[in-house]
Formats: sequence, structure tokens, C-alpha cells
Amino acid sequence: MRIQSVEFGPEREETKTVLIDKEALTAHVFFEVKEVAAFHGDVEGDENADPSNPSAGCRPLLHSATNANWIAVSCDFDASFFYYSPSGSSSSCYSQYMRLTLNEADGKIASMCWLPGTSAIVVVTTEKKMMIVDAATKAVLYKTITAIQTDAPFLSVKELLDSLELWLVNDAGEWMKWTVNIEAVNKSVELKEQDMVQAAGNFIEASTCPTRFVDVLNGLFFFFGLSSDGRIWVIEPETRISYQMEFKDRCIRLHEYCNGRYLLCLTESGNMYVFEQATMTPIFIRSITKPEKAEKIVDFVCTENPNFLGEFSTLVLTSEADAHRLEVRSFPSEQTTYSARTTRATQIFVSADQTSNMLFMLEIDEEYGQTVNLRELTEMQPEKRLEKLISKRRFDEAEAFAKQFGLDLQKIYTRRIYCLVEDIELADTAQEKTIIMAKLVSAFQQLSDDNLIGDLCFSVAVTIGNGDMIAQLLEISKKRNVTDSETTDRLSSLGYMFTSYRMIFGPAASYDDVSYWKLFIEGISSKDVWPKIFESLISKEMIHESRVLWHRHQKAIISFYADAEKGFERISDLFIIFQQVLLLNLSRWQQVVDFLVEDLMIALIQNDSFEAFEEFSHLMKNLMSDLEVNEGNNFPDNSLHVALSFERMLRNVTQTTISPSRQAALGFYAASLKKSEAKAAIEEMATCAINLTAIKRLKEVYNYEIGYKEFAVGVKRTRQRMNG
Repeated sequence: MRIQSVEFGPEREETKTVLIDKEALTAHVFFEVKEVAAFHGDVEGDENADPSNPSAGCRPLLHSATNANWIAVSCDFDASFFYYSPSGSSSSCYSQYMRLTLNEADGKIASMCWLPGTSAIVVVTTEKKMMIVDAATKAVLYKTITAIQTDAPFLSVKELLDSLELWLVNDAGEWMKWTVNIEAVNKSVELKEQDMVQAAGNFIEASTCPTRFVDVLNGLFFFFGLSSDGRIWVIEPETRISYQMEFKDRCIRLHEYCNGRYLLCLTESGNMYVFEQATMTPIFIRSITKPEKAEKIVDFVCTENPNFLGEFSTLVLTSEADAHRLEVRSFPSEQTTYSARTTRATQIFVSADQTSNMLFMLEIDEEYGQTVNLRELTEMQPEKRLEKLISKRRFDEAEAFAKQFGLDLQKIYTRRIYCLVEDIELADTAQEKTIIMAKLVSAFQQLSDDNLIGDLCFSVAVTIGNGDMIAQLLEISKKRNVTDSETTDRLSSLGYMFTSYRMIFGPAASYDDVSYWKLFIEGISSKDVWPKIFESLISKEMIHESRVLWHRHQKAIISFYADAEKGFERISDLFIIFQQVLLLNLSRWQQVVDFLVEDLMIALIQNDSFEAFEEFSHLMKNLMSDLEVNEGNNFPDNSLHVALSFERMLRNVTQTTISPSRQAALGFYAASLKKSEAKAAIEEMATCAINLTAIKRLKEVYNYEIGYKEFAVGVKRTRQRMNG
């Protein structure tokens, strides 16, 4: 069969729970079954379709090999190499694979074996070809022709101090050895002839053993050959010494265990013999069959366990009448922890990673004969399985699983909320956000950690960009007993900012990335942003809004202008902004004057910023002149209102000064004003008020209209004549 395509398995996985404590209603053992990949045959190819082809319709020749990081699966002329790394969920993460495709001259792949600690694999074909392939670099490192027939070869590698012993054995008992340079292989460079020292020769001829081998195992000290008549031969190829182990029963399978410390032998009657290889001493005999079943075990593998003589698990393939099953049996309890129907041609093997306990099976799909499936069977702890379900966002399944095993549901609810938070931040439309928000509110009801809910409400509110949802999140946090002081402070600040924002911009305000909301959020952690917002609102003629902001965040704003080093410069810049606003829109004059007189100037005086009076006086004089020119119908009333600003300011301060401390402070400020440079500005404002009052009287009593400059010149001349 020629492989046309290799597909990775679907995301779906099947969890089988078998052993359950009926009293506690919790499962102790369960397995996760995952389809790693499917190998599809070329059903339209000549080889697979032509009935005259000897290979057509035959079952493919399957082989597998594993090491700590790679899985190799071959099917006739094709081999696929899968790289995996154990994850926190005790399942493999298959990240890449390479394909090796041979031609008719190379022959079918007859055996494979990984070189220890590397990504290099030895491949032997039915046409006496041997090659070393680096799966990581996708390069053929070495290729040669063997001297022995390899229709049914066995490959094994033994690691020495500075080299590897690579043995090739055929079923007739012919042996060949190569010595491989470890350093050359580890560097994944092209192997040279000098890196492969061949020890040629048939060390043991076929006639040495009375029967043909069906399996050969490279042990710590010897080779073990399983003959076709079910006998085990202990062989030392280089010395040509061999002898037969005494067995009453017929042996059908050989396996190593615990890094070669033990030799496991499965007999036809279902007994497993355990030998210590160092002394070839039998440790114990264990029956792994079910006495009540008329079953026959055809293969087995054991998962690694440091306490070998205690508990261990065995994966077995059984044949009972026409039914073929794959089962995991736990010892010494002899309980079946997993059971599933399989096919007659199924092969099983175990991961070489000693920590993963992953079992693999190769199955030929009997319904679709040109497909071979590679499946992974992993025994998992409930907690790790739950973590995996959560990591894949399968929350409903995780919740049902946690209830079944009595696991922590809060872990699921927490992760679900975090995922919803991520989703709502990535949502593009308001409708999507509304749907996700409804799910988030519902998820909050399941979570018991009030502090976490408070923290999440804050995190979502500052990024969600929707006023109604922000209000909803703040309301949720208020109903929870949030005890963490930092979280409480942040929520309180957020609530205050949100109220300020709505007071300034209204309930229908925008909260998108180009709105002021982002700056308000920044103001939670930085007070420097408030003067920027303050000046920006003024520059946009939003005097009422800036006044609300002033009252809500006065402390941060006034400290910016009362700075000892840069205060005067900042005040000058602020009054320039006021001047520009009045030049663009004179109708805002009364809002500007009232704001300055009733709020800003009083605060500046109380913070010793007397320089502001010069800027204030200059602005008021320009304003009086502009009002006279542009709003002549209301002259001199409007200009007089401006000129009397200082008197209104003083009256406001006096009316609010009740306590002795405030009265003392008022006296201090008044004395300071008289001694400062602001005195001249104040006196000039008073003179303007007197002149404008006289102009108003002339207009109202005598119906005589006169401009301010003309009146001021007349007053000046009158004084000069009186003084002269």
C-alpha cells in the first residue's frame, strides 16, 4: 500500500472511565483516547488498485518505533515521523512530522529503530538496504547495503561509552553489527564511512539454532531469540554461545521492562514470567488472563512503574471467538481499567518517555481497508484531564467532568470568566459585546471569590468601551463583599471617574478609543492627566464641562498650577487658552469670567499663586475692550461686570469665610496681595470699575453715550487741569 496522505487527528477526544468507587461515586482510573493521525492509501494508484499486482489487496506491512520525543510509523514503502513533547495535561502535543518514501528498488520498510538520545532512526528494508535518517533535519545521514537477507529483520541498538552498537538480525539467525560514532549522530551531521565501523560476518549461523526466530530482543547482557516453536534462546553473538531457557509453556511474546532490568515473557496460556536479566533469575509468575473468559492474549506491553513488584498496568490484545479487544489491566488488583473492541491487525507499543505512560495502537480500518489509524491511549489523573479540558475552552464538558470526579468547579468558572473577558475585549461589534456580557454576568454568579470578581469587574470596565456595561459591572462589584483594599480603592476610583465622565459628557457619551474616557482611566493611576484634560476642555470652549471637572478633581489640577518652579509658566499658558477661546467665541465671556472669579482665582490665591492676578487683569482688560467693540448695545454693562470681578471674588471669599482659621487665612492673603506685584493690577481693575460706573450713569441719567477711552482721556485732562 502506498500512502497518499497523512492527516492529524481531529480535536475531539474520547474519555473512558472504567474503575469507579461506587460508595464515593468517584472514578479512580480513566483513559483518554486520541487519534494522532490517519494514513490514507492511494486508492487510485496502480499498486493498490491493479488486481494483477501481488501487493494489491494485501494488508500493509506495519512497523512502529518510539523514543523520548519521536514516534515512527511505517506502512510498506512509506514512513512518517511525528515529533511530540509531553504537556502539562499529560498528553502529547504533535507539532511536526516528516515523510520518508522509498521506491520499489529500495524495498518495503522491514524494521526501524531509533538511535538513543537523538532524532536519528535506522531503517532496514526487504531489499537489504539500511539507512540512517535524521527526522529533525529530514536528511538521510547514511545508506548502505547489508550482507544478509532482511525479509523479516530485527534491529536493536545498545549504547556504549562513546559509541552505539547497531545489530541487525534476520529470522534465520544471521547477525551483523555496526559501531556508530555517538558524537557524529548527536551533531546531526552527515555520517562518514569512518563513523560507521562494520563488524562483518555471520557470527551465528542459522544452523546454530534449530528453528527460525519470530522475535529477537537485545537485553542488557545477551540477545534473546523467540523461536517459531515458542522457545526462548539466550544468545551471545560474538562468542557464538547460545542455550535454550527451560519453559513448560509455549512463549509467544518477549518484552523488556525498567530500562532492561527485567525480561517479561508471555506464554500461550496467558502467564507472564518475570526474570531479572543480570542473573536470569525468575522473580515471579503472574497470570494476566481472565479465568472466566475463553480468551487468548496475543500481545502485551507494560507501562513503566518504579515499584514493579507492586502495582503496574498491562495493555493486552485479546482474541475471543471472533471478537478482538484491547484492554488495560491493573495488577495486583487484576481489575480491567479500560476495554474497547479493536481489529485483528492491531499493533500496540508504549512510549519511550518514561514519565508519560502513553500507550499507542496501530489499527487497520476494516471498513476502509486503505486507512491505518494511529491512536494514543493515556492514563490520566482527573485533575490533569480537567486542566486539559479547561485549556481547550470545553467548559461545559469540564463542568460535567468535575462534578463526576468531585473536582474544584471554581477553577472552571474562573477560567471561563477569563476567556469571556478576552472575548469581550476582542469583540468587534456592540452586538457581540452585548452577547458576551450577558454570559459574563451569568458566569459571575457561579464564582464565589468576591475579590476576584471585583478585580475582574475593574479590568473589564476599563477596556469594554460601553457606558451601560461599565455601570453594570460597577453595580455587580458593589453587591460583592470585596475585602482586598487595593481592589476596593481601584473600584472606588473607577466609580468616581465614571460619575465625573457622565456628569461632564452626559449619559450618551462615547467610550471608544478616541474619547476622553481613555484619559479618565489613565487618571486612576496618574494625577498628571487631569490638567491636560482640563486645558483640552477649555480649548474646545467646553467651559461648563471644564468647571465640573475642576470641582471633581480640583486637588490634582490646582497642584499642577501651584508648582513652585513651573507654576507661573503654566498659569500663563492657561490664560492664553482662555484668551484664544474668547477671541474665537466672545459669547462665552460670562462663563469664563464666572469660572475664574468663583473658582479658579480663589484657589490660586489660596495656593500663593499671586502671579495669576497679572494674567487675570490682562485678560479682563482685553475682554472689556472686546465687549465694548463687539457688543456695543450692552456697553458699559458687560464691561462693568468684568471690571467688578475682583470685588465679587472678594465678596465670595468673605461670605464663605466663617471659621477663625479661614478668617486668619483671608487676612494673610489680603496682606500678601497688597505687598505683591498684583497690587497694581487690582488697583487698575478698581479704576476701570469706577470709570465704567460713571459711563453707565451718564448713559442712564443723561442719555449720553461715550466710549471708555474717550472717557478715560477726559478724566485724565480734567485731573491735569485741576492739578495745574
